[in-house]
Parts: sequence; structure tokens; C-alpha cells
Amino acid sequence: MQFIDPFPVKCEFCQHLAYYPLTPLKAEKAACTACKKVLRQTPRNLRSSSRKHGIQVWPSAFIFEAMMKFDVDLDLVCEDELNQDTTLSAFIKLFQQAKLSISPHDILNFDMLDTARSTCGDEQLLALTLKELALISHPEEPLPDANSLADPNVKGIETYELKAKHEKRRIARQAQDTLTGRTFYESPLVDVEMNDPVTNKRAAFWEKVPNEEKNKPLTEEDIQNTVRNLGYKLPTLYIQLMTIQNGGYPQNTLIQLDNEKPTNYSISKFIELDSIEAEGEYMRNEWGYPDIGLYICDCPSAGHHLVALDYTDCGPEGEPTVVHVDQENDFKKTILATNFEQFINQLEYDED
Repeated sequence: MQFIDPFPVKCEFCQHLAYYPLTPLKAEKAACTACKKVLRQTPRNLRSSSRKHGIQVWPSAFIFEAMMKFDVDLDLVCEDELNQDTTLSAFIKLFQQAKLSISPHDILNFDMLDTARSTCGDEQLLALTLKELALISHPEEPLPDANSLADPNVKGIETYELKAKHEKRRIARQAQDTLTGRTFYESPLVDVEMNDPVTNKRAAFWEKVPNEEKNKPLTEEDIQNTVRNLGYKLPTLYIQLMTIQNGGYPQNTLIQLDNEKPTNYSISKFIELDSIEAEGEYMRNEWGYPDIGLYICDCPSAGHHLVALDYTDCGPEGEPTVVHVDQENDFKKTILATNFEQFINQLEYDED
């Protein structure tokens, strides 16, 4: 799981809030900028959270990576038989049924099993379930020496300093937009507000499907908990859409940029709000996607293109731009909209 860097921490001793670089923070090498005591509780929570989400996403990631590596179509493998309780031995047999040329040796030497191979023999690995392999692949980190001291070279950033830096970026971007003739949206940042989904004018946004196929909307408590864990301020309209339906397929999926030389970009679905953290971590760690914010939409490209809320310029509390990221073109970023509402308003029905 990725966290914003620098990361906001309230000291467990004096309650002073400041931002600290992630690497030394997670290693318990950062000290409070006020009382100078070593920060310990937050780093341990960060490591625990990373491990928890890594374990949750590992079985699905393993299945997906194996399909890509060995060119196996999921339609040829029974999905009901593939889950976190599938043993590695059963997993190999299912893949061999779909593609005879795969040998047990091929999968036993799969990169994602490197950590498990270092602690288990082949016979032990074959008897383990994907869930058990996920646990072995994410061992608990030993706690640092209780007497270790924070690195004096690690400097925290005070909240006012971070806000000043983001304000400079915002002003610079506004000046650039003015020079290039691009519309600048000076909209106030609004705290998350929950609107009644029944009366919400965006209720027709999602594709009409039978109720049993719809993603269930999230409760206000679910949303608030998820937002707190993400560490980013989400656009109000995005939150409203998730109160109607927690991700899924919108009716309009096409964006056309530049009327003179039309360039089309398509999305396929919105990732579930309570899954974007784990999905983003996987795409960054396994595919190399840049850590720019939150990846919110899949594209019809099997993972080679994604749409993201980009917080690079505005910071975690700002108004993110919406960008298209092209993995096949050195992760090129294309700005689709300067804010989320503009992005939604630009979506058109794809007649093809």
C-alpha cells in the first residue's frame, strides 16, 4: 500500500502535527519536530496496514500475474475453483488443463513465490493455499531496537510550510493556465458532504443493470473511514456518485479532446472506492505506475491505461486534476480535466 509522502503524523507524546518523509518514518528514524521524541506508534501502524493490504490483494494478484505470464485465458479456468483457499497444487492442475505446456516447475519458480520459496520446500509449497502463501509472502517486520535514536538529519515539515508550498504550486499553475488559455477553475474546497442518493441529480450516471448486479452503495460511515485511510481529500461529486453506487460501469465512457485533431480516451469502469487503495498499490508495485494520487478508473486496455486523480501539484488537501496514464508510452500523463466535475461533464456516450 502506498501512502502520501511526506506523511502527516500527530506525535503520540505531545500531539504536535507535522509531515515526515516516509522511508525514515517507517524505519522509526524520525523524531517529533516539537518534543524530539522518536515517533513509534504511527510507523508501526503504517507497516501493519501495508502488510494487511498486501496479504488481501496477493491471491488475486498472483492469479492475474500467472495468467499474463503464461498466456492463459481465465475463461478456460473455472473461476469457482480459483480462490484464496485453492492449494498451489490445485492451482497448477487448473492451469495445466487450460495450457498443457505449463509444468509445475514453471509455477514453483514464479517470481511472486520468491519469499515463500526461501522458507518452504517444493512439497510444502504445493500443499499451501493461496491465502497461506500470501501470509508467508508478507512476513511481519521485526521491531527496531527500543533504544534506537532518530536520525538527526531527518527533518519534519510543519503544516504551515507544506500549505505554503502547495499554495505556490497552485498560483504557478493558475498563471500557466492563463498564459496557455486553458480555463482555470477557482472552486472552493468543500468538506465531504453526503447527499440523498434518491434525489441526487447524478442518479442516472450509472449504467442500468439488474439490482442484483449493481455494486452496493457505501454507507456514510464506510466512506468516512475509507477517506481517512486514503490520506487524500476526495472531490465532493466523486463521493456523491459513490453514495449512489460503489463503482461500476457508467453510461457515458468516452472523452474527446481537441476538436481540431480529435483524440479519444475511453474508460470502462470506476474502481470501487473501498478498493482503490489496494488496486493502486498493486498497479504501482507490480506494473510500475507512478505514485501521483488515486487511480479511480480502468480503461479497456487490460491494465495498460488507467485514469487517476492527480494530486502532484495541489497536494493531498487540494483539488486534483484528472489524468490518463499510458503504461505503454513510458507512463505518459494526459490531462483529461482540471477537476473531477469537469471530467464527469465531458464524458459522452460511446456509440461504438
